[in-house]
Amino acid sequence: MKKLLSILTITTLTANVPAPLLANTSLTRNKRDVITSNSNNDYLPLNKIKNINSTFFIIVDSKDNVYFGTADGAYKLFAGSDTATKIDSIIGYVNNIVIDNNDNVYFATNNGAFVLKHGETTPTKIDGISGNVLSIAINSKDNIYFGTADGAFVLKQGSTTATKINGISDDRTIIVDSKDNVYFGTNNGAYKLFAGSDTATKIDSIIGYVNNIVIDNNDNVYFGTSDGTFVLKQGSDTPTKIDGISGNVLSIAINSKDNIYFGTADGAFVLKQGSTTATKIENINRYVWFIDIDSKDNVYFGTDDGVYKLTPIVKPTPPAHVPELSNKLSHIEIAFIAIGSSIGVVLLVLGTYFLYKYIKNNKKR
Repeated sequence: MKKLLSILTITTLTANVPAPLLANTSLTRNKRDVITSNSNNDYLPLNKIKNINSTFFIIVDSKDNVYFGTADGAYKLFAGSDTATKIDSIIGYVNNIVIDNNDNVYFATNNGAFVLKHGETTPTKIDGISGNVLSIAINSKDNIYFGTADGAFVLKQGSTTATKINGISDDRTIIVDSKDNVYFGTNNGAYKLFAGSDTATKIDSIIGYVNNIVIDNNDNVYFGTSDGTFVLKQGSDTPTKIDGISGNVLSIAINSKDNIYFGTADGAFVLKQGSTTATKIENINRYVWFIDIDSKDNVYFGTDDGVYKLTPIVKPTPPAHVPELSNKLSHIEIAFIAIGSSIGVVLLVLGTYFLYKYIKNNKKR
């Protein structure tokens, strides 16, 4: 079984979620100089990243630059920096961010959708989508899917106008699998749009709010809902519930070792690869709105108490075991060594004898 990151550090930024999102909730905060977990891992002291408030969404590009969606626009943290900078022209709530294969960044906001082209510093608004855009996804053909309070839309590659997808009245989250099937999370369960179709169908056994969907390398689909987490195994038609997590699951992310992280209204959890029950990560006890993982398996948790970063510390690789010489030699090789040693002894004796005869003959002269 693959092991969870053995040693982690956590970095936090100060942030506060707007009051309407936290109404009628009872939340507490634990303050400690060094964070520990129930996994018996060691942590380094906290470091603070600057300039982030109200973080709801996090994503990392191919160069490990980090983008944050907040209640006050979008921010970018350049790789290696500890200070995020605000992105111009995007104001208000940023609900979702996606990045395509060319590092173009798409932002879903409460005022439409925007794209920040690779190499540019100012985003532009996308025509045909207005109002509150909650989610975005891109398939292998560069078709872009938008989830809004009015349903789901698709902007086909090469087109300038988005069209509505049948069968969905509202949408909160979207994701695309390796076969270009599209999954939608709504206020009334989950839906699947098969590749090539223009009408989505409902997935059985998932009811209520679907906040987040992720897909692993085997096309297993995980749904974070208002009633826990479900997984739809590849090839199956019916999802099953995951043990260890209940209540409102807000976010999910999977690292390179297939460990799955869950953000909930009661902190963060991890389902280790090969396990069937998720366990809680201590000292992240507030709402975890979003999680993302970069290429080095650093895990970012966007919470109502700031952004936490779990960083793996790579342990030195132990030296390789050198087998005993006898384990590396065959019987034939050992026989040759023995024969060679015997011949050496014979030659030594003969050499000594002839040297003795030579010295004796010289003395007679």
